[in-house]
Amino acid sequence: MITEKMAKAVSAQINLEFESAYLYLALAAEAEALGFPGAGGWLRIQAQEELTHAMKFLTYMHDRNAKPEFPPVKCACSEVRTLLDLYQMVLAHEIMITTAIGKLADVAAAEHEYTLTPILNWFLTEQIQEESDAMKIVDKLKLAGNSGDALLFLDRELGLRPAPAAAPQSAAADQAATN
Repeated sequence: MITEKMAKAVSAQINLEFESAYLYLALAAEAEALGFPGAGGWLRIQAQEELTHAMKFLTYMHDRNAKPEFPPVKCACSEVRTLLDLYQMVLAHEIMITTAIGKLADVAAAEHEYTLTPILNWFLTEQIQEESDAMKIVDKLKLAGNSGDALLFLDRELGLRPAPAAAPQSAAADQAATN
């Protein structure tokens, strides 16, 4: 069992992961409306990945016999005019998520919830990659400028992103599957 403070902090992170998925679905629709189906596909995959992240935290809560809270999911998606605007929003969002996971690590340390450490280390490593990927796309879009050919090439490249692996299950479900 984990402390109430820890359960609230993990629940807040679960909510942020769901908000991330919702944001990326909204941005996928924006990208597709701008005529960039590859970027839309990339963002749809990103949304799936965020749902997987939420499931990791949800699994942790279940395995620690804690009940998560599910406040309403918000979407802070403003109108985008260009693909560069869109991916700058993605980068800013990923930086915010990295900060949130760092704060969750602070709560885990203060609450002596060391069982969360391996999961948080995985997430922090994942966030380095998330920020790096978004930054590389922003850099490429800046280089492309208004070149239609370059933007179409980048859109095609974004559309080649592979889909993520299946979401994790709880330890109980894993054990039941092996028996």
